[in-house]
Amino acid sequence: MRDSIVAKLLLLAGAALTSCTGPSDAQRAAEMAQMKEEIRREVLAELAANPRGDPAGNVAPSTAPGADATPPAPRVDPATLGSLTGRILAQGQGLAGCHVKMVRLVEARGLFEAYKTFQEGMEFEAVSGPDGTYRIDALPEGSYAARWLPKGESGWIRRLNDKPDAVVKAGAVTQLADLDLRQVTIISR
Repeated sequence: MRDSIVAKLLLLAGAALTSCTGPSDAQRAAEMAQMKEEIRREVLAELAANPRGDPAGNVAPSTAPGADATPPAPRVDPATLGSLTGRILAQGQGLAGCHVKMVRLVEARGLFEAYKTFQEGMEFEAVSGPDGTYRIDALPEGSYAARWLPKGESGWIRRLNDKPDAVVKAGAVTQLADLDLRQVTIISR
């Protein structure tokens, strides 16, 4: 399964690097969104099949010979999930209707395993309430980067750092520090 995820990630990267003579931007965006969703489903299925992180990636074989080859719908062990809360501010006041996206970071090694980097994975979203607070439940444990999209804006906002914004622990609620939009560093369209 990991090989298929890697292959899809490579296809996703290749689609992003396609020259202007290829498919239209809308077609590429649709293809990339479809690949992201497929990767998300596969990762959730892998988490369901391997909730405790067996390093060998062993998956239990079918119990009955001739059993249906269609895998069951992925079930994620609730014991491996956590939650995240935070608050979006604008000039010190809670900002309602701001979209919040938590992007799971997957550790990757580069340059002969000499340094660690993160690749972006699954995305989970919420919208801030009247007082600017938001909560995202059922997050697989791990590291996350935060993105914000204020109402009426066209570009996601993020902090410029090389470390995760949050680390979600299983069975716990992680509190992300308040974010005042006056202190943002990067807008990506």
